[in-house]
Amino acid sequence: MNHLIIGITGGIGAGKSLVLRVLSEQFDTCLLRADDIANEMLAPGGPTWQFYKDRLGEDILADDGTLDRAAVARHLYADPDFVQEVNAFVHPRVKAALRERIRQARAPLILLESALMEEGDLISLCDEIWLVTADRETRIARLMKDRGYPRERCEEIMDLQKTDEEYAAFAACVIDNSGSPDDVRRTVCRLAAERLSDALSGDFPVGEGPAPAHTPAPEKPKKGTSSCT
Repeated sequence: MNHLIIGITGGIGAGKSLVLRVLSEQFDTCLLRADDIANEMLAPGGPTWQFYKDRLGEDILADDGTLDRAAVARHLYADPDFVQEVNAFVHPRVKAALRERIRQARAPLILLESALMEEGDLISLCDEIWLVTADRETRIARLMKDRGYPRERCEEIMDLQKTDEEYAAFAACVIDNSGSPDDVRRTVCRLAAERLSDALSGDFPVGEGPAPAHTPAPEKPKKGTSSCT
C-alpha cells in the first residue's frame, strides 16, 4: 500500500504536538514518534538497555532493573566519544523499526515526528518534511508553562538544537506556530488535504523519498501560516 509520509520536525517548544494532534483528528493517520521507539528500546531487555548494561556494567541499573537515567546522563556528559558510540548504535535501529512500522501501516497518511530527522537519517523515509517553528519567546513561554522549566533551562536546550535555518535546509514546508491554534489548524489541514489530493491523483510522488533539499529554503512565513517550496 502506498502512503503519503510526512516528516514533522522542529525544535523544542515549537508546537509539533499541536500540528500532529490536528492532523490526527482531521485525517486517517498513523502517527510514529522516533522518541517513542527509542524509549521502547531502553526498557529492560531492550537493545539499548542491553547496550548500556554491556558497556557500563550492572551499576548503570536502578534497583528495579531499569536504567538509571541520571547515571547514563553523567556518562554521556563526560564522554563525547561515548555519545557518538551511542548514536551509532541507536539511530540505525530506530530507523529500522520505523521502516517496519511504515510497512505495516494501513492509513493513507503517515506522520513521522522527530527533532533529529537529519541526525537519525530519517529524511529518506519521508515523502516530504514539514518544519514547525515559533518565535523564541513563544517557545520559552510554552516550556516554562507546560514543563515548568526555568528560563535558563529553556535557553540552554534551545541553543543545543538546530536553528530554524538549519532545519529549513531540508524542509519542503515551514509552518509558523507562533499564532493562534485556529490559525495553525487551518494551515495544516489545508496543506495535508492538498498533499493527499495530489498523491491520489499522481501529481505528488509517494514512496520515492523526499525531494532534494531546496535552495533557497522556504521563506519564513507569517504567524499561523506556512511557506512551501
